[in-house]
Amino acid sequence: MCHNDLSYYQTQARIDLIAKAKYLLQEKDYKLWTDGRRILAYHSEERDEESMRLLKKIADIEIEDFPSHILEKIRNIWEN
Repeated sequence: MCHNDLSYYQTQARIDLIAKAKYLLQEKDYKLWTDGRRILAYHSEERDEESMRLLKKIADIEIEDFPSHILEKIRNIWEN
């Protein structure tokens, strides 16, 4: 399915980010790095506290925490 609405992809990216963070929290060999725009996950023998805090913060986001206009778009996508 191809969507011409850029906001669809932005919303989907947010949902994917939450799902990926929840997955990475369960893994023992990932470390995060961010440049302020992007978040990269890579294999590492050790985890640092900053990576853990960032993962937990992302994983704790609920879809209900999104702004109302984004929630409306999510509902519209799921209904179609």
